[in-house]
Amino acid sequence: SFSTRHVGGWLAMLRGAVWIVLAVLVLLEPGRGVDAHQRVVHETQNVHRPAFPIGVQAHSWNDLDEWQQGLTKGVTWFKIDPHYMPASFCTSQGRAEQDRRGCLVLTHDLPVSTRQYNTTDDLLHLLGDPAFESAFRAKEKVFIALCFKGIVNPCNHTDPHAQPWISLVDDFFSNAVDYVEENMLNVEFIIDGVGTPGIGRDCLRQRWRPWVSVWVSNRDPAGALTSDNTTLGFDRFRVLNEPEGPYDAPDYYVKEVAQRMFGKFAAGAYPYLVWEPSNQSEILTIADAFQHSPDHEHPLPPHPQGLRFSANIDPVMLQVFLAPRTKSGARNMGLLQEAEEARIVAFSDAPFFIRDEPTANGTGTGFFAVVAFTRAGDTTSQFRVFHSRNLSSPLVHMNRFSQPANTLGRVTSLSTLWFRDAQYILASDDAAFFALFTFNARGVLHTVATGQFGVASHSSQKPATTALSQHDKVLLAVQGRQTAECPMELQLWSLSSENATGATVWGPEPRGSPQCLLEDRRVPVDAMSLAVLPIDEADDLDICSDYEDLMPSAVAFSTTEKIIYGATLCVNAVSGEFMVAVEPTAVDVGSRPQISMAAINGTTHVLEVHGEGYCFNSVSHNTRATPSVCAAVPRSTPYVLSYNYGMFQSWHDHLEEARPMSSCDEAILHGAYDRGSLPHTTLFSVRYESGCSDLAMLEVHRGVSAGTVDHGECGMPLPFRGVVADSWPLPHLQRVVEYVAQKIIQAEHERTRHALSIYWGIFVGFVFVVCCVFAILFLPGIVRRMHSSIKRKFSAGYSAIPTDEQERVRDY
Repeated sequence: SFSTRHVGGWLAMLRGAVWIVLAVLVLLEPGRGVDAHQRVVHETQNVHRPAFPIGVQAHSWNDLDEWQQGLTKGVTWFKIDPHYMPASFCTSQGRAEQDRRGCLVLTHDLPVSTRQYNTTDDLLHLLGDPAFESAFRAKEKVFIALCFKGIVNPCNHTDPHAQPWISLVDDFFSNAVDYVEENMLNVEFIIDGVGTPGIGRDCLRQRWRPWVSVWVSNRDPAGALTSDNTTLGFDRFRVLNEPEGPYDAPDYYVKEVAQRMFGKFAAGAYPYLVWEPSNQSEILTIADAFQHSPDHEHPLPPHPQGLRFSANIDPVMLQVFLAPRTKSGARNMGLLQEAEEARIVAFSDAPFFIRDEPTANGTGTGFFAVVAFTRAGDTTSQFRVFHSRNLSSPLVHMNRFSQPANTLGRVTSLSTLWFRDAQYILASDDAAFFALFTFNARGVLHTVATGQFGVASHSSQKPATTALSQHDKVLLAVQGRQTAECPMELQLWSLSSENATGATVWGPEPRGSPQCLLEDRRVPVDAMSLAVLPIDEADDLDICSDYEDLMPSAVAFSTTEKIIYGATLCVNAVSGEFMVAVEPTAVDVGSRPQISMAAINGTTHVLEVHGEGYCFNSVSHNTRATPSVCAAVPRSTPYVLSYNYGMFQSWHDHLEEARPMSSCDEAILHGAYDRGSLPHTTLFSVRYESGCSDLAMLEVHRGVSAGTVDHGECGMPLPFRGVVADSWPLPHLQRVVEYVAQKIIQAEHERTRHALSIYWGIFVGFVFVVCCVFAILFLPGIVRRMHSSIKRKFSAGYSAIPTDEQERVRDY
């Protein structure tokens, strides 16, 4: 028999054993162990979801050439800076109407006479441009805040520029109101800057109604927070517009007004505005301050109109930075701690995938992602499988996979393709070794084939890339590699074949001979990437339609001088010949480009990302007097991650015309989306049960460490020691198609008008010459005959006059 003490001891030991077993099971669960901390990060990064939308107001977008991309990226709130300058300055401006009162040019900082600025008249012309009709007549209203500058106080009657400024704004107001009404535009103007009826500007209280004004707590009448006194002009203040607080308290001003529950603005029809943070930590801190009371003991009432950051950074970067607090389809999360570099593919178009109906914001489908990554000191890559319930949900770790022994080194390329009712994934390294896997619904990778692309001249640790394709029931791989003879050599391989019994035989066989894309061996290529589409997925492309069996391909590579090159190719799937559609052309600045292609509804799209790019949009670039955003010369900047997104045909045309990428291009969307290094991206289609399809993207890169210097004032993300995953909703490019089509029509009309003016000039010149010839040949005789006739008639009449009258007539 046992005593009670002995029984208790045995029970304690049993409880301890149970806890040990449970702990082991937890550690062995997929996604736990070394990645357990990451699971916690994934689950906590998206906890604070506000009850209202959060968006962007594009701050100081004074270069109107950038508005096409802004509208396509989904921007509906803009802020510009009409800057008053006297007539003496305006004579240097070819765009400005020469007016003795002066002019309103669009610039934040004091303008200089050596640059030509957009004007408020240009803004009205933009609103009336047929190419922008779909944007300014859309269901969602476009708001344009006018932050007036260039005068201290327009109500100071001793200032000689006060009355001319008011008169100019009066004219603009009248023209803008008429223009919006006559053209039925869904556009609203908001007054900001020195144009508001703030303290000391009593003369503006009743001016320019019904336009509303912003209210800033540390600048405008305190009573307007709660009062709508019409006599004092308090009813004009309708938009809460708070500044970012000091460095150590970015939410200072927001908390101050939150203590009074946002006053009358809580029930207003406009979103809250905050200007103008750029760093992710500040943006998230301010977003949280709008959600919770200063004491964090109770939530603030939701504001249906939401919150908008008046930001200088690219709208896509703001979406990414806000992803932990929004449900807009964007994503920004630490994925793999301590990892140095990663490659990723994602897919969601197989029968076994989750198929939820799309929601209003476009999310609602599940997808899988496979990541190959390396940590410091690794000589081989590890694999992880993730799943996401929809385009906004975190990536949840499902499984891990160890590659076959002695198969691959550090994976430099990862591609995927749906082939013969299975999802295939091809991984390769810089020594031409590869592994081919299939994927099942449980997130398990099965090795199909391993080997090496037979290139004896290829040396290890050189840039290399591969991309999967298929043709005529054969799985293909296009390989790019650097050899001693060629900086970028291309080779087509077949990975599958059928034997006499019809069974599939796996193994690489070259198709055709290697082809050198770059004959000049002096080009210092340090990274390359390529993408290719099967023939049946590229219905919209003309460049590869002249011959049969041609697969469209896009290539991007960088040099040690931080220059990004692009090229387009047509790959013959049978002969292995590479037909160069556009030779390698310098299009951007940066390093380590990665390119991906996908087709949807018969239209092929291209997404390219790279590191060490350039920020067209930043605090200094948006606000400086010169150069304009669109006239800036890009310079490679540390840790700037850039993107280029558009249709393949636009990408091809862009390269053919050798136009550098910029945020002002008409067809290719360009910008900076985050900070970090070594990016890799995947473009993939998502399909819903309703039959609708859409494109989605996913990107991974090495995060920045704490203390990283913000070169370029581009905005800094939260530091993360490891690999970060980003995504953002890709804008529909129908607006780009309509815009480009309208520009083509306008160009044709302009050419027609120009031709007609030439023809009219020729006709007028011809008539003039005929008249001159007529005058030279016939006019003297006609004049002589007329003169003789008049003389005869006068003589006859004179003779008939009585003699006593002739003298008087002669004198007359």
